[in-house]
Amino acid sequence: MAPETKGMEIPLNHKLQILFLTPWYPSEKDAMSGLFVLKHVEAVRAQGVDVRVIFSQGWGDMWRQWRTLRREGWMPDLVQLNVIQKQGLLALWLKHRYGIPYVIVEHWSGYLPENGKYMHQPAVKRRFAERVAEQASAILPVSNTLAKAMQACGIRNNRWQKINNVVDDFFFEISKYRNIEIPNHKPQTTNHKTKTLLHVSCFDERAKNVKGLLRAVKMLSEKRQDWQLVLVGTGIDYKDVRAYAESLSFPEGILFLFRYF
Repeated sequence: MAPETKGMEIPLNHKLQILFLTPWYPSEKDAMSGLFVLKHVEAVRAQGVDVRVIFSQGWGDMWRQWRTLRREGWMPDLVQLNVIQKQGLLALWLKHRYGIPYVIVEHWSGYLPENGKYMHQPAVKRRFAERVAEQASAILPVSNTLAKAMQACGIRNNRWQKINNVVDDFFFEISKYRNIEIPNHKPQTTNHKTKTLLHVSCFDERAKNVKGLLRAVKMLSEKRQDWQLVLVGTGIDYKDVRAYAESLSFPEGILFLFRYF
């Protein structure tokens, strides 16, 4: 068990224990929600680390899961907080009660000016986020653009480091997947120079701007036709995006494949 005394060093033979706190995680209700968090968990576990996850949307459920871990005798050496506000209270409490440091891995597009959701929150919520951020050992946004947006929103910390989202190795094994056939699709051309553009997302227009992508490829279709577009996913704006794609009247033969997981 990790020490419960503040400032005590972790023994060299101790297996590192990390607690992930996240409001997003794949579940039976939504297999895509927080998939990027799951990939981080898998990557850390692959290094021999004992990882536990508290996935919750509400305060009560979060504390119940924490008490369950404590009854099992488990205590983290480090906390990874995904999204500052929702689980930030528990991260702060663990730091002040047990001296457990936490880092913040931030994915949320709400800081971006194109979204603006963070700045439209009540001032008290923003002040709380700022306090959680200031006391973190580091802030690890998934892009430099997100880091700049967070700083512009008043998020302050002395340590910033970009940490990339995780991609499975098989996506880079091109030779294995070069000849995959898409069901019910007859390509416009069999020319090996035809390029495939792939977009995979949760179809949340405010965060993903799929319509912007469609407008861009509409402009592309007016200049060249040696490509096909594949859109994969589902989400709250799926039907709206599909209707929008149909309204753009792409030339016959341009592929739009919308598939549910």
